[in-house]
Amino acid sequence: MPESVAEALYLPIEDVFLSLGPRGFARKFLEDKAWALEKEGKWLPFSAILALLIYGVAEKERGDNHHWFELAVKEKKALRDESDRELHDLKLSLREASAKIEVERRLKEEAIRVSYVTPQIWREKCHKV
Repeated sequence: MPESVAEALYLPIEDVFLSLGPRGFARKFLEDKAWALEKEGKWLPFSAILALLIYGVAEKERGDNHHWFELAVKEKKALRDESDRELHDLKLSLREASAKIEVERRLKEEAIRVSYVTPQIWREKCHKV
């Protein structure tokens, strides 16, 4: 594998053997190589190493961003669940309030009906007194 890496990056095999670790190349090594190749005007190797540097930074940021994205998704789900519970509670309260209002309306109508004095009832009451 180090041979194919050396070939792809236009690096001497010795540099690859000495610098390639279990997690890839150190960023400092790649930056130093890129600067040296740029000074020498070796644009093809420079562009290969520059691409590797960009890919490495992008991959690291993607990993960090993925972690934050997962946290944001969990937080959003928790907030959504909480707002759904609150909405459910509000709907129940609204139904209960509507039922109470309906009962009060019926009681008021009944009270008005019962207390309504017709002219005939008035005459009867006046004769009794």
